[in-house]
Amino acid sequence: MSKIRSAERISDLIREKILAKELFPGSQIVEDELARTTGVSRAVVRNAMIELQKEGFVTIVPNKGSFVTNPRKKEVASFYQVRRHLEIGVGELAIKNITDIQIAQLEENYARQMELLDNFSIEEYAILNRNFHWVIVETADNEFYTKYLRELYNLQRLYILFFDKSRNNENSLENHRKILDGLKERDFEKYKEGVIADCDLSRIYGESFE
Repeated sequence: MSKIRSAERISDLIREKILAKELFPGSQIVEDELARTTGVSRAVVRNAMIELQKEGFVTIVPNKGSFVTNPRKKEVASFYQVRRHLEIGVGELAIKNITDIQIAQLEENYARQMELLDNFSIEEYAILNRNFHWVIVETADNEFYTKYLRELYNLQRLYILFFDKSRNNENSLENHRKILDGLKERDFEKYKEGVIADCDLSRIYGESFE
């Protein structure tokens, strides 16, 4: 197995452990121990940590080590401010590029979100929410939006999984419907209104976040 493939295997392993709540925000990833238990070199583990840091899952602290990203209240507020501007920009491109197939993907995702009203799962919602927005990013077909929103959506998924205390997704459904209808109707103002409402809702949920 090449060093690159080995690093991918390690990053996949750590990412899965974080998303499965086996590793928690702020917990240290002991690189020497990880190298020993997986049978790879320390350099391979470090390359995996660097990749996970680019994705937003890990924070590397000089002279201390690697830690699962632990977002703070101020960072969460800043995150939603940036996300709003990026998603509005993505929408300008998506409205021009979106296909019937991509609209169908969003409709299918939305239908699954609707099903959560009767059987809510924060873990499933985190996945569906991320995938809903990611279809739109792919539609825009812009490498820089892809790069920065991938990191933001990974951070948001961590926030939702570990800190969001929502008991249902009723409010976000209304915003996602407006975003979807804006894209279907090629109505940028409707899309923009949905994005702003969605980011504001998330920001409100984060106000009690410590």
